[in-house]
Amino acid sequence: MINICMYGCRSCNFSCAYCMGPEKNNKNEKFILDKEQLRRAISYYRENCVKKSKGFAIWGGEPLLHFAELVETISFLNDNFPKERIMVSTNGFLLKTPKIRHFIQEKRLKLQLSVDGVAQKIRSEFNPLENEIVSSFLAKLAKSGLLTINCVMHQQNYSVNKNIDYFTKWMKTYDCLESNLNIRFTPFNESDLTPAFNLTGEHLYTFLNEFEALYIKALLGKSTDLVYKHFSIYPLKTVKKSNFEKIDWSDFNQCSKFYTNKSNISKHIDTKGKFISCNLIDSGTEPRGKTLKKIPEYCNGCEFYSMRGCFPCPSADFTEKCEWKKAWMQFQQRMLLLNKLLRKK
Repeated sequence: MINICMYGCRSCNFSCAYCMGPEKNNKNEKFILDKEQLRRAISYYRENCVKKSKGFAIWGGEPLLHFAELVETISFLNDNFPKERIMVSTNGFLLKTPKIRHFIQEKRLKLQLSVDGVAQKIRSEFNPLENEIVSSFLAKLAKSGLLTINCVMHQQNYSVNKNIDYFTKWMKTYDCLESNLNIRFTPFNESDLTPAFNLTGEHLYTFLNEFEALYIKALLGKSTDLVYKHFSIYPLKTVKKSNFEKIDWSDFNQCSKFYTNKSNISKHIDTKGKFISCNLIDSGTEPRGKTLKKIPEYCNGCEFYSMRGCFPCPSADFTEKCEWKKAWMQFQQRMLLLNKLLRKK
């Protein structure tokens, strides 16, 4: 999917401590939708990128908090790309609003719901999966193949197994086990901005061990039961041989080049029609922390130096160490070796 960030709409009704987006509440922000420039940027991307992306994912801020602007953006995409799927990222709080639920159903939008399972209260007292009206609506979307859930894993939410139990209970309650709902566990990368959430030490290896068991279950074909099929897709997709390819780090701040092999375009575009390096930061906004200008010193001498899967995000400025990245690459090594051995048999 091409990620489209709504320019000037970075306000959010949550204040997630680990969010790497910019400051959320800016009274002076102004939405800009440059239709001609956005159309050109999408066309240029598709003409020049290595891997074509179909469909669009819309990001903010919280897109539903900017409902009028969201409607305008979706109308533009429907008019110009009528056959393509549109997904909207949301924390789910405003799904309590009837007109928003009606609009999502009418336009057959897909939702990526951000909810952190057993650790949701760290983000907000509101949990969309524990609200009867919202849960019933989400269940309908799941049964229609129009819902994914993203659960961020961090130092205070490190157990894959506990979260599997949590989400499975919700699916059973709302009769979604037969659906194609995909629940992703997204590990939080290290950052100096939010040290309390960086996966480290014992909690890091609890997460990795449980994640590895899940991956092996999928790899061995044991994940066909109704529970595990919802959690098996994402770990399979994240382990790739391409993560161990050597890349040129000379153009460090252009993470866009790793989508396209061209440093001037990416699959992140804002509604102003500008290519951006991150789906959470429009072209008129600076990241929360200082952006790394060069490869950190700790990368020198590492066995994974200059490998694609270990390339650090310039906005996640963890300057002291890279415990998470190294452990993640070692995990992938083990899984690729296991996959190779199983195929020989």
